[in-house]
Amino acid sequence: MLFMLTLLVNTFLLLIVITLLIWVLLLISIHAFVLTLLVNTFLLLIVVALLIWILLLIFLVLVLMLRIGSMSLSIVTFLRLLVPF
Repeated sequence: MLFMLTLLVNTFLLLIVITLLIWVLLLISIHAFVLTLLVNTFLLLIVVALLIWILLLIFLVLVLMLRIGSMSLSIVTFLRLLVPF
């Protein structure tokens, strides 16, 4: 009878240890997944910020090109006024 009780307790303790190990492995894998997700989100935010900066710089360059083009057009128009037909 004592042998059966010891065997039952040992089996129960073994099941508890196996369950705890499964939970620990599950929590470690969840933490790794969350950490990977956070790193990917952070990298995505950096890429989006860089793309926004690039678009802003391209817009500023286009505005400067338009201003230079309009200034050249104004100079050409002024010079044409100086030349008699």
